[in-house]
Amino acid sequence: MFENLAIIEAWQAGTDRLKRAARLWGIAEMLSKVWGSMDRLEDSESEIAAAREQLGEEDFSSAWAEGGKMSFDQAIAYAFESNVDTHRNADE
Repeated sequence: MFENLAIIEAWQAGTDRLKRAARLWGIAEMLSKVWGSMDRLEDSESEIAAAREQLGEEDFSSAWAEGGKMSFDQAIAYAFESNVDTHRNADE
């Protein structure tokens, strides 16, 4: 789920969206480790590489780490609340 949201964010372009995508991939990685599967994240390698290149290594890694440190409840809230805020701001 999180890796799919990350891909959508990466497609939207813009630095804020790419940082959000990196955080979502960080969440996906953390949850994949907990649940024992990295398959879905490996399917996103080209999108991850493109986002990393556009953001730069430092910003991308920082955002990824932020996502990886979230609790499950924080991750769910971030995935949905931030998505609503992003769309709300785009409509203004």
